[in-house]
Amino acid sequence: MAGTPLNAALIARGEEVDFHPAFMRSRYANWVAGLNGDWLVSRQRFFGVPIPLWYAVDADGEPDYTSPIVPTEAALPVDPAANPPSGYTEDQRGVPGGFIGDPDVLDTWATSSLTPQIAGGWRGPDGQGPDPLFAKVFPFDVRPQGHDIIRTWLFSTVVRSHYEHGCVPWAHAALSGWILDPDRKKMSKSRGNVVTPEDLLKEHSADAVRYWAASGRLGTDAAYDVAQIKVGRRLAIKVLNASRFALSFGEVEGDLASW
Repeated sequence: MAGTPLNAALIARGEEVDFHPAFMRSRYANWVAGLNGDWLVSRQRFFGVPIPLWYAVDADGEPDYTSPIVPTEAALPVDPAANPPSGYTEDQRGVPGGFIGDPDVLDTWATSSLTPQIAGGWRGPDGQGPDPLFAKVFPFDVRPQGHDIIRTWLFSTVVRSHYEHGCVPWAHAALSGWILDPDRKKMSKSRGNVVTPEDLLKEHSADAVRYWAASGRLGTDAAYDVAQIKVGRRLAIKVLNASRFALSFGEVEGDLASW
């Protein structure tokens, strides 16, 4: 793909998006420029969106992978592990002269690349046509996401929109950093150092957590800091008490704007 017209077209799409912070655009451009082959859309996982394909089985019981059986658009979505293709019956599954379903699922990014279209109602409530909302909201204004998935989620969403709609899916991309633990290490499930938001909200309140979160900046990592959350809680309580005191006077006559 590197150096091809498609490569140049996708890099140009990146120029149509305002990245925040701006230097993050180079991560997208470098990723696209370095691609030198096809990007797989299949995965061998138990959970996922099934790839809607079947393969005919010849007289010797061997699948013909060169001529997949493709469903009509009206038949989608369909699970090849649960439904036979048109012209076949379920008892022909896996037997000579019959068919087999594709065992793989779509890659996470191949399906999540459709999030703008899903949010806007691209296929409509009945799957037969776009919701009137779609023309009003697509392309969207902003995509907030982590900087570490520029090469996956952001890239895949741009590719999908490029092919399906001939444009970028949103005007802006806001790239956040990681949340770091007190030792300044990235929080992750695999490391076991994650603090769940639900526990924070129960212990400190939503306003206190918002105060700490508001200290983060786009494109930079933010350290989990209980001290700042406690400061935020005290501030929220002061604002609440001041509001209660002001409201205790009841309604005020006259134009408040002139005060």
